[in-house]
Amino acid sequence: ATRKVYFLLFVDVLQLLRIMTTPMYGWALDTQQIMNYTDLVWVFTWLSGKVPVVPRYTFFIVGVILVSIAVADTWYVTHLFQQGGIQKLWPVKLLRFIVATVVTVFFNSLVKWLMVPLECLIDPDSQDTMSI
Repeated sequence: ATRKVYFLLFVDVLQLLRIMTTPMYGWALDTQQIMNYTDLVWVFTWLSGKVPVVPRYTFFIVGVILVSIAVADTWYVTHLFQQGGIQKLWPVKLLRFIVATVVTVFFNSLVKWLMVPLECLIDPDSQDTMSI
């Protein structure tokens, strides 16, 4: 269990470093590109763009499913607490795992996945057309 906590913290620190090393904060573009490879989800997204292994909308669907499970489980655990006793412990453990994983490890990537339908691709050949 301790190794898992250290691993999650390490992945979280790498994602924070990836965000902090953007050109917006004065870092070179090369530094950002190197740091992108520390984000496992970015690597999967990058691979899906280079080699069409996984369509981008699949990440959106996975993101919606993760958020839906977290919201539904939160509602269920709240309902169990409201009844006064918890005979079933698995919903609480599931909620703890989802929140710990999604919020620490996959937060940045999950936000990006949920924004997939809002991303616009601008055609460089035409100045007035935009395709989604």
